Amino acid sequence: MQFNKEEASNDLTKKLKNSVEKERRTINIGIDLGTNSTKVIYQIVELAGSGEKNAFIFDFNNDIKSFPPCTLPSNVIIKDYKLYFGKEAYLNWDSSEAKFTSFKMCIACLFQIIKCKKCNKLGINSFFKGKYFYNEYLVIAYDIMLFYLAFVIGEVYRYINKKYTNRYDLTFFYNVSFPLNYLENENYRFLFELLVVRAEYLKENIYQGIPVKKAYDLLESCCKIENLPKAEEDKKTFTVSETRAAMHSFKVSGSQNDGLYAIVD
Repeated sequence: MQFNKEEASNDLTKKLKNSVEKERRTINIGIDLGTNSTKVIYQIVELAGSGEKNAFIFDFNNDIKSFPPCTLPSNVIIKDYKLYFGKEAYLNWDSSEAKFTSFKMCIACLFQIIKCKKCNKLGINSFFKGKYFYNEYLVIAYDIMLFYLAFVIGEVYRYINKKYTNRYDLTFFYNVSFPLNYLENENYRFLFELLVVRAEYLKENIYQGIPVKKAYDLLESCCKIENLPKAEEDKKTFTVSETRAAMHSFKVSGSQNDGLYAIVD
């Protein structure tokens, strides 16, 4: 067997490259889970203050006239016993299918944070008091919101991994904003923090067209997640009030002057 010096050199170079430890990067993902649409901004923490751009608006490329590309419709439909999210749900719904919108309002109704407005009678939503009977399934607004959030997190996670994973060793943190009155009560805060933890857990398994039964089977499998991380350093998912998120964003914008401000959502 003839020794090929060039091939041996290339093999050694590859091994050396693979053995070099990648730089670590922390990606902080902020999700505004809106009533009508959802927005995401992600930040490379290590670049903060370096002069380099470190925060980016996630582009959903939804090409829907009534929604900017950086927003995803907060819509879910059930069609042929399958779940569709965002753009596909918005564009492919017809009156014969179940359509879910305004998750946050319906969860507030489910938890009796607000009085039920009987949205389904007004044609706004399919839920009634946070619940909907779809053939043999009982679909709950809380679960629909969880599946939708898992889908959103999965989309962002895959994009960032594809963009950076060859260069960096990535650590992800997720901050999801909810209305303040959801988080003032400790019991409600726990339920929403658990929702985010479970959605993050399911991020790689919830996809467009997933059968309803499969989605619920996956949810049942992750229901073993009953407790949240006790130590702050072990947490990677966080719930943030919308008011606090807006105030913090304005504070670090660098464009404000001293004075008294009001934030109106």
